[in-house]
Amino acid sequence: MESNKSKILPISCICSIYYKTFLKELLLSIDSLIIQEYIPSEIVIIVDGLIQEDVKSFLKDLIRNEKEIFKVFFLKENIGLGNALRFGIKKCHNSYIARFDTDDINLEKRLKIQYDFLNKNSNISIIGS
Repeated sequence: MESNKSKILPISCICSIYYKTFLKELLLSIDSLIIQEYIPSEIVIIVDGLIQEDVKSFLKDLIRNEKEIFKVFFLKENIGLGNALRFGIKKCHNSYIARFDTDDINLEKRLKIQYDFLNKNSNISIIGS
């Protein structure tokens, strides 16, 4: 996994994964974030209980090799998507948080477009794509 570290936005991207998360989908989703024209300064992944061994192995490699951008938190038991995301939001270090699912493929300018829009429209609190 290689990212374009020269153009970083102060955005935290967050997702929650659980036992039905498949490695292939997770890889595609993460790749679509780190090949953005402008990448997030952090990607927060909440592991909501037990997960498949190949996914766990991949995440351990991320922690070991990409710790400057990836923050992975393991919850001992499944607490549900909403609660896992609530936990994860508290771990984010940026004012802007972009939510993604592990089966999402993000367009290469998604984060920059949304970041610029929110900066120009202070009356808007949330947007989707």
